[in-house]
Amino acid sequence: MSVTSEEVNYLVYRYLLESGFTHSTFTFQTESAIHKTDIKGATVRPGALINLLQKGLQYVEIENHINEDGTEKKCNVPFSLLTPHICETGPEEDDKEDGKAARKSRKDDSVRRKEDRKGQRFDREKRARKEGPSAGVNADEGPSGNAAAEDMMEMDNAPSGSSKEPPSIMILKGGHSGAVYSTSWNETSSLLASGSHDGSVKVWKIPTSATVDVPSPITLKPAENGETWITAVEWNPPGNLLAAVSSDGHVWIYDAHGNQKFHIQGEHKKLITALKWNKKGDLLGISSMDNVTIMWDPTTGDKRQQYRFHTAAVMDLDWRDDTTIATCSNDKHIYVCQLGTPVPLIGWLAHEDAVNVVKWDPSGKHCASGSDDKTAAVWTTDSQSPVCRLTGHAGSVQSLQWGPSLSEVNARATLFTYSEDGTIRHWTIKRGECIRVIQKESPLLLHCLEIHPSGSYLATAASATGSTEDLAEVYSTKVS
Repeated sequence: MSVTSEEVNYLVYRYLLESGFTHSTFTFQTESAIHKTDIKGATVRPGALINLLQKGLQYVEIENHINEDGTEKKCNVPFSLLTPHICETGPEEDDKEDGKAARKSRKDDSVRRKEDRKGQRFDREKRARKEGPSAGVNADEGPSGNAAAEDMMEMDNAPSGSSKEPPSIMILKGGHSGAVYSTSWNETSSLLASGSHDGSVKVWKIPTSATVDVPSPITLKPAENGETWITAVEWNPPGNLLAAVSSDGHVWIYDAHGNQKFHIQGEHKKLITALKWNKKGDLLGISSMDNVTIMWDPTTGDKRQQYRFHTAAVMDLDWRDDTTIATCSNDKHIYVCQLGTPVPLIGWLAHEDAVNVVKWDPSGKHCASGSDDKTAAVWTTDSQSPVCRLTGHAGSVQSLQWGPSLSEVNARATLFTYSEDGTIRHWTIKRGECIRVIQKESPLLLHCLEIHPSGSYLATAASATGSTEDLAEVYSTKVS
């Protein structure tokens, strides 16, 4: 066994970073040249230095309490990391032995739970992706489970009085001839973009009244070869550019009138899962099932940074600001990364199953996630535990969006989640309560949710079970 100075330096660097010592982290990173090492940050678990210190202390404690003949030396004095240890025995000895037995029992229970989950394999991707050709784009297998998530706080299920009647909607029919996989609102106008398995992108002008007919959309056809489809569409924050990505990794960028402005030939080897602009609208983040996330300059086609921290397919990403991004994966983890920084700022073992979606709230303080474990969770970067865990769905949580606050103060922020159980749930974050359930009369395979910048409308893209018709629908977010 060998220990290098680079490894020790990296563990100290991660400890400073995870503890929030920003200036000390920057100074230590510069002086120790961490960024020049070949260490892969994704393989190092959060809290690694403390974990190794604890294990080392346990080893030294055992070494000090073994007699030359191999018998155990009785001692009831706590072992310390810094102070010299002097063994003492006393009447508390029997109590200590009972405590050890109890701790061993709890440890054995934890090991059994982990072993029960070792057989789980993460060979699923979002069901929307399975609609199209799947050769070479199956989800990667993730590592075995971990019981840490069991200690996280869980919130109550939806109240029994929650409304299950859907609000008034606008249904956008006749646009696509295949499943609609993605929608995106223009933040400066009433335009809604949709991307489909038929290889086309539609730009809809949504009327201000549900009684007015929706005009025919502008049709863009970036993927016309019949072998690829549109996996994601996204308006930039200024609202003057629309990006669309196809299943083979090509990215097209159009202006608001449908004129092509730029084209990027991607480097991903598997299916693209997400495409997002940063807040300024000058960088594109793209994630893929090849475990890689890349930040692009769309005007030059240059790759600004590439991350490969995840050990399985990266299912989604979202920008916190102009330089900070969160990614989630089938490996159950979420990583928060910053442009120019070679290692994650923080990582969460977020769920007990694959994480399908991640979304920052408008303030950048809270990050929401949805998982195959049928829960959603809300996180902050100053804690390894979630603010709340939302339970109530009977199926995998596939999509989510932050909704409007219920008051002027953001203390009553809300969240929409969609699950494979066919429901959309509307939650309050402060109490973790479900205040509304939208239950469709006919089962739908819903591919995405999008909130209008005004907070007044919720757009969905879905495929009706047992029907060849694919729908984009617009709901009111108002709670009656």
